[in-house]
Amino acid sequence: VVFTTNRPDIPFPNPRYLALHAACAKVTRASGVAKSVDEILGDLEDSSVLSEDGSSTLLKSAL
Repeated sequence: VVFTTNRPDIPFPNPRYLALHAACAKVTRASGVAKSVDEILGDLEDSSVLSEDGSSTLLKSAL
């Protein structure tokens, strides 16, 4: 991946953090956890109602 920018005031991501993120993604995919996370995030996207305090029973039940 080659990053380019027209905004030199914004630094590029740290390559070590990108490598760490890629390694974590590989582990979650290989272990099957990624499917569960995708399902939870999909359910959260479908939920459009939050309590007055901003909490969500869907999120609490998913955890």
